[in-house]
Amino acid sequence: MQHATRIGLDCGEADDQSALADWVLSACSPAQREQLVADMEKIMAMTDEIGQAAMLQLPDWRDQLLAIEGAQARAHWLFLQSSDAFRHAEEIRYVDEHQNSRRMWAGFVVPTGLEVDIRETQLQSIEAAVRGAFGARRFHIEPIERLQSQDPDGHPNIQLTIYSEDFPVDELEFMDDGLRSRSRRPVRETAIVYDAVSGTIEVISKRQDLRRTFAALFAQHCLGVELSGEQLPFLVFDLMPLIDPHPFPTNPEDGIAKVKLTMLTLSPSDQRLIQQFQVKFDDPATLHELIRDQYGDTNPLDGDLYPWRASIEVQFEPSNGSRRRKKIRVDLTKPNRCSLRGKTERERLILDRYLRDWGVRLSDAA
Repeated sequence: MQHATRIGLDCGEADDQSALADWVLSACSPAQREQLVADMEKIMAMTDEIGQAAMLQLPDWRDQLLAIEGAQARAHWLFLQSSDAFRHAEEIRYVDEHQNSRRMWAGFVVPTGLEVDIRETQLQSIEAAVRGAFGARRFHIEPIERLQSQDPDGHPNIQLTIYSEDFPVDELEFMDDGLRSRSRRPVRETAIVYDAVSGTIEVISKRQDLRRTFAALFAQHCLGVELSGEQLPFLVFDLMPLIDPHPFPTNPEDGIAKVKLTMLTLSPSDQRLIQQFQVKFDDPATLHELIRDQYGDTNPLDGDLYPWRASIEVQFEPSNGSRRRKKIRVDLTKPNRCSLRGKTERERLILDRYLRDWGVRLSDAA
C-alpha cells in the first residue's frame, strides 16, 4: 500500500484490500506502471548476497534491517523508508561488486590509521581539481559511512561517490512523428574507499586513466598524504580444489595455529540457484564431514554444482605477550574477489603465499 501511494495512487479507492496488488496494476497509468516496474527492478537487484551485505553496511539502518526476515522484505522496506539510504546501499554494492575487477578497479597503498577529512572545503578542492583537469561542467560528491563487513562494530570506513558529467552521446528515441536523435550527457560514477586498517585506497571507475588521478586527489585533500607508487595486485581465484576435502599445510615458523574451511557456496554455472554450507571454526568436524553426514549418498559436493564463494579462517598463535589467538577470515568469490584488501604482514602472508600453496590463487590477472 505504501508503495502504491508513493507512485500517486489512492489505495482508499480499492474495494478489496486483499486484492490490492491486482487493483494497483489495473489502476496504474502507463507512466505509473513503468515507475512501478523500475522500482521493483531496483529492489530485486538488492536481494542477492552482495546487495544484502551492502545494506547491512549502513550504520544507521543495520539493526533495523537485521530485525526483518527475508531479503526482498528488507530491500523493499529500506526503499520505502529512505531513498537516500537505499541509494547509498546501491553505491556500496557498486564498489563491492567490482572490487578487484580488471575492467573497473584499482587499489593503492597508503599509510594506515589516517583520519578522513570530508569537510566541505576538502570536497570542493577535489571538485575544483577535477573540473580543471577534465572540464566536467556538473559535479556532485557524496560521502558515505560504511561499516566494515568483517568488523561491523569497528570504526566505519568512508566512501566517496563522485558523480560527474560525461561526454555527450546521441541516442535514438521514439517521438510522435517517428524516430529522432537526442543528445544527452550521461553521468559518470566514480567511487573511492579508504580502509584505515589495511591502509588502502580503492577506486572503482570505468575510466582506467582516471583511477590513479582520483586516488591521488583523495589522498592529498582528504588524507593529507601523497600517493605512493605501490599498487595492489589483481587476483584470480579457482575454488574448485575446495570441492574435495582439502589440506591447508602451513610452516611452523609462520605462527599459524589452525586453518579451516568454514563456508562454501555452490551454484550452477549461471549462479541462479545456490546452496550454502557452513561449519563453526571450533566445531571438531570439517565442513566436508558435516555435509557428508547430513546428505549421505546425495552429497551435493558430488553433483554438478560449482563452488563460487568460500570462507577460510586462519588462526594465529599468540604473539607479543598476548594470550589471545588472532583469527583472520578470508572471504573468496570467484573469479577475483577477496576480503583481504591490505598489506599487513599477516594478510600478505596469506595472500601472497598460502592461497597459492593451497591451490586457490592462480597467477595474477594480466
